[in-house]
Amino acid sequence: MSKKKITSGVMAAAIALNTLLAVPFHVSAVQVRGEFEDGTMENDAQVESSVAGFSGTGYVNLKDNSSTIPSATTTVNIDKAGSYALVIGYSAPFGTKGATIEVNGESIGQVMFEETEQFAELNVGKVAFKEGENTIKLNSTWGYTLVDYVEVRDYVAPERPEIKATQTNTCDPKAIDSAKALMSYLSSIYGNHILSGQQEIYQYGPHDYEYEFNYIQEKTGKLPAIRGFDYGNFTCPAFGSDDGTTDRIIEWVSKNGIATASWHLNVPNKMDDYEIGKPMDFSQTTYSEETDFSPSKAMEEGTKENAYLMQALDTLAGEFLELQEKGISLLWRPYHEAEGNGGESSSWFWWGREGSKVYRELYIYTYKYLTETKGCHNLIWEWNSYDYSTSANWYPGDNYVDIIGYDKYNCTDWSTGSAQITHNDSPIADTFYNIMERYNSAKMVALMECDCFSTVENLTTEKAGWLYFMPWYDGGSEDTNFLTNPQFNREEDLIAMYQSDYCITLDELPKLADIKFDPDATNPVENTEPTDPEPGHAVITVDDKGNFHIDLPEADDIIYLVVDLGDDATYANGGLGVSVPVDGNYYWANVQWEATKSGEAEVDLVKQLFNVTLNVDGENQEITDEAVLDTIKKALVEQKSFEGQIWWAGKGEDAVDTSGVKITDAYIKKTSTEPTESSSETEPSGEVLWGDANEDGSVDISDVVLMNRVYVGVDEMSAKGVANADVDQSGKIELADSMNVLRLLVHLIEPTDFPIKAE
Repeated sequence: MSKKKITSGVMAAAIALNTLLAVPFHVSAVQVRGEFEDGTMENDAQVESSVAGFSGTGYVNLKDNSSTIPSATTTVNIDKAGSYALVIGYSAPFGTKGATIEVNGESIGQVMFEETEQFAELNVGKVAFKEGENTIKLNSTWGYTLVDYVEVRDYVAPERPEIKATQTNTCDPKAIDSAKALMSYLSSIYGNHILSGQQEIYQYGPHDYEYEFNYIQEKTGKLPAIRGFDYGNFTCPAFGSDDGTTDRIIEWVSKNGIATASWHLNVPNKMDDYEIGKPMDFSQTTYSEETDFSPSKAMEEGTKENAYLMQALDTLAGEFLELQEKGISLLWRPYHEAEGNGGESSSWFWWGREGSKVYRELYIYTYKYLTETKGCHNLIWEWNSYDYSTSANWYPGDNYVDIIGYDKYNCTDWSTGSAQITHNDSPIADTFYNIMERYNSAKMVALMECDCFSTVENLTTEKAGWLYFMPWYDGGSEDTNFLTNPQFNREEDLIAMYQSDYCITLDELPKLADIKFDPDATNPVENTEPTDPEPGHAVITVDDKGNFHIDLPEADDIIYLVVDLGDDATYANGGLGVSVPVDGNYYWANVQWEATKSGEAEVDLVKQLFNVTLNVDGENQEITDEAVLDTIKKALVEQKSFEGQIWWAGKGEDAVDTSGVKITDAYIKKTSTEPTESSSETEPSGEVLWGDANEDGSVDISDVVLMNRVYVGVDEMSAKGVANADVDQSGKIELADSMNVLRLLVHLIEPTDFPIKAE
């Protein structure tokens, strides 16, 4: 779990907004309609009728108000209490906007009204209504939205694909019998039942290890089938001490339980401050991305990072081998939630801070070391996915994963400032099926962390086939007490879940020794590991709206797009959009590109800047101030991730369908230099990244430090590093080189000024 999930209001809002966005389901007969203009309004919301297409006598404009929250309320009368489909008629002519929904005074979460100038319908999903009068209230959270009516309709569950997993044998061909038996059992109940789970607290937490389990047993008379552990504390070389995790796993499995473990491995905040083998204070470490600990260096023998990781892995292997000697298998979830907020550069843990390629290499490196080198064959390997368009880029591959998981934290939206209005127990069935199909239905899919586990009715009606659920522990505050706070999990839902036939609890698990399995079975593995782009080229993914998400390995002022015009077009244009942070504001910059034939299109980010806008009070205002634009241009050329769009395509003067036009590649070009006479011994020919002394693919202050250390004779540099660092082409590394790189970092000179000839 990440602290960002529970302390960032923005993150909580973003997750909650995704929950009810365009939920696909089938609806039938309309039970009742309520018109918002016939209801009540608060805080500048008002009835209007100037936009055509509404029903009834008008609609309500939820105007943006910085000091209060505009709202509209209507009522519907239901003949019979039950769960129905809720549909909202709306128009959002000023862009995609958000609102919270309250039914009978209780929030059911947030929705996003996608931009449309016409009146349209938003399917919210299944909602419980009481018999008689029900109130439905919309509270605007951002911008101007026109809300017309609500309809309560009969709910029909959506048609779903078959829940299946084609690879249900262990990915480790040498797995011990208990691991093979456990995988066989899990596959036998997958899609038909859900296993109950609960994460235990960490050492020195606000309560003891048994707090959550005692609560569950007290309320339900049962215990979960799976107990979650964590090996981050004991295995940490900086401060670790034995917290008894292995002993508690042995005790739990002796009760016939299933054990799973994650790995919140802390690393030093600054590796220069760390001395191998010397303890550090906890405050000097982190498992977040806010460290200079390099995942790529952790796999490079001879580095301090590698020594640190090896010490952690050796300690970990010792614990796993102790379990293995007792025939105990473990669901093992290392390096979880690596993608973070999506894409290549939004990870909130150190193991994802260098992008998907390095992350996959680290996961596979760890897999091979523990299994092939240390002989740990009692592990069932779990891996966390997200549901972003870029998520599959992070997948280590079928050969190294047994079960795929998702971590859900969308039950409660704390960004409103009121804890009493929000509880969303959606089973997020669409997320389940998206992940299942994203990985070709090869692996079982589980809810490996969650704030709430939904309800039996929701899970079965929506056919959300999660293998198991695992609420996080109670963290000791209102917004982190995931099990006992009814904002997340209600007592009546807990009891109903644990006492249902659908949910499997500890007392209902079979003994692994009694499970039949094929000891020689192997998975029909189809390698789904993504193909990495060439050096300097982007990772490109396409979302369901046809936008091309372009993640370049580094920034440059000129980007080259490879555009396929398809069979119908002879010309196309479009934009590269990016959110540019400047002085606390986030400006949206659009850079236009043009292609007159299939192939390479050069895009100068500054010269081809089309427009810049800033969202102010729900409206996008174009920026024309030259001084502001100059500042934005400087920040623009430092961006690496863009949204590529196709604006127009044509053949001659006739427009054609843009769906045939594709952005197939994007890259930047490096300056290529031949060896000079003075530097022929140290400078190889080929591409040079000026200033990149440590060869990590970027230029920053660490390169300057290395250059100075080489200058005074403390460190050495490879031939390629010397070629990059010798920015004045003098044939040796001097203070002048590091000073010029510093000038580059503070924008006194530009990358195009290199090489700078020595005076």
